Amino acid sequence: MAGVYADMALRHGGAGFRAMLATYTRDTSATQAACHGDAPLPAEVQVGVAQLAHLLGAMSVDSGYPALAQDYFVIAVRLADEAHHPSLSAITLRELSAQALDHGFGPLGLQLAERSWQRAIQSECATIRSFVLVQRGHAHAMNGDRSQALRDLRAAEAHHDGASQRHGPFRSYPQAGLLYRRGQILEALGEPRAAIEAWQSALSSRDPSHRRQLGLTRARLAEVCLRSRRMDAACAHWSNFLDHYPYVRSDRMDRALAVMRTQLGHHRLVPEVAELLSRARILSGLRRKSFGG
Repeated sequence: MAGVYADMALRHGGAGFRAMLATYTRDTSATQAACHGDAPLPAEVQVGVAQLAHLLGAMSVDSGYPALAQDYFVIAVRLADEAHHPSLSAITLRELSAQALDHGFGPLGLQLAERSWQRAIQSECATIRSFVLVQRGHAHAMNGDRSQALRDLRAAEAHHDGASQRHGPFRSYPQAGLLYRRGQILEALGEPRAAIEAWQSALSSRDPSHRRQLGLTRARLAEVCLRSRRMDAACAHWSNFLDHYPYVRSDRMDRALAVMRTQLGHHRLVPEVAELLSRARILSGLRRKSFGG
């Protein structure tokens, strides 16, 4: 079931499925606890529950509940460690690192990325190492260490090139994901043109059904293009972002919409911008009527 919920979040955001997954996780955990009584839970059961807790953490982030997300991630790390599953622990610590960076806690984000890497080197899985190293590279970039950020990026790309192709959550890392992180690192290092190239490549290789990632990538492209005074390109990306927005319930998408309205508000007299702002107002109003947010 973890794969089913993970796929739904990729397609439509995690906010719409968090409560459903929470109920499923609670019932599954209670059933397993009743079956085993006072005996310790088998490692495979702990791993399964840890995966569900990890997904709940990610969905809580997408629902705008960062503290709740942190609680779920911490539970997932504890269960993964108890089950001696370093790959899952590394993946979850990576998410905690990303959450810290997203909220402006650069040193903490780097510390968590280092802890994630210590688990990853125990897994001997090239995919996991790539996934973790590119996050550590982003953390170094956000903390101003250019040389280490680029070293980690190159190492992540090398591991990804040598990884066997796998499918499913907690096993695969698509090329589009690595390219998106490459763009984040390069933008943080002050290279907007290279970041734009990376994000455009990410769009080309992204599964077209993964609307959340597509929308967020378009938003990043639009923001950087606007800062680079490429108004036509920014409007095109924001238009594509709005195409995805109605199908995704995600706090990050909502925040991106708010950024769009703020940034484009300074250019409202441009006809193309006025049309985008009108679309954004309509979509925002429909979202509030539908979900009260």
